Amino acid sequence: MNVKPTTTKVYYRKVDRMFAMKSDLHVLASVVLTGLFLLPSQFVTCNEKQWDHFMFAQAWPPGTCADAHREHHVCHIGAQVKTWTIHGLWPSLGASKGPTSCNNSWPFDFSKIASLTQELRTYWPNLYNDTSPYSFWAHEWDKHGTCCTDLDSTSGERNYFTAGLNLNKKYNVSQEHEWEHHGTCCTSLKATSNEYKYFKTTLNLNRKMLADSGVKPSETAQYSYNDFVNAVKKAIGFEPVIQCTVIEEKNGSVYHLIDQVQICLNKDFTPRSCMDGTIYPSGYYHTKGNNSLSNFEKGEKNGLIGRRSSHHHYHEPQSTCPKKYSFNYPPIHQV
Repeated sequence: MNVKPTTTKVYYRKVDRMFAMKSDLHVLASVVLTGLFLLPSQFVTCNEKQWDHFMFAQAWPPGTCADAHREHHVCHIGAQVKTWTIHGLWPSLGASKGPTSCNNSWPFDFSKIASLTQELRTYWPNLYNDTSPYSFWAHEWDKHGTCCTDLDSTSGERNYFTAGLNLNKKYNVSQEHEWEHHGTCCTSLKATSNEYKYFKTTLNLNRKMLADSGVKPSETAQYSYNDFVNAVKKAIGFEPVIQCTVIEEKNGSVYHLIDQVQICLNKDFTPRSCMDGTIYPSGYYHTKGNNSLSNFEKGEKNGLIGRRSSHHHYHEPQSTCPKKYSFNYPPIHQV
């Protein structure tokens, strides 16, 4: 059998083609590897399995200010702050703390939310006047926002803060100011011509949770744990987590002050149950023996429940308001 010899020119042409193919593969591999290591931060997401719901926390400004001195801060409630404000929107897992600080390569960039400044200053304000106006938002984004980027509705700073602002309108625990400041401006429309129609038009999005159950700010009235819990449960169908802080007067008297209402939400922002955890405030752990009070009960008995820092740090799923006696819900005074 005669084999036709391959000329030198044809041989080298084949070799060149083989090297060219290998070269293309090397280039492609380099691009892929480079992309993995130099992937833009906006495409880095938190593992979806690390969290299964949100905790949406709203703060009562007098409670935030009551804690300011414990954190060595100066509190200021601006004239634009009229009601409950947003503390945070926190990805959470079961009954435990959710993931935190998930992507340090995606730092806070104020320019991304600059157009939201007016709304943020009103509904998600930094009340610590001795810190940068943006430090609170930076904290919330760095610690919590970077952990829910796997969800389209909270992926990126603008989406994350917009989601929080929208939730504040949807689940605001007190909406009395909405009619006074906004509802009265659209009475020319038949659908919103009076207070009842205004709130009905929102399709139960603006829930006057506390006021509808008679829980209103007062200089003298006090409310129980059940007053707050039942008011919110009546509105959304699930119990919230409520947080209190302790005020210690110079004469030695101690009283509790409402600080936060926290509700749990599914990833589609519908309400769900908050599962109580096992870590309790002030370092108390539930280690109840046969013949002794639990550490949590000891804390409540000694009036220690609520002794905590509220503005940036406390994210436990356990309510810290006393269940055995009433606490205060004072009006907002600009300070």
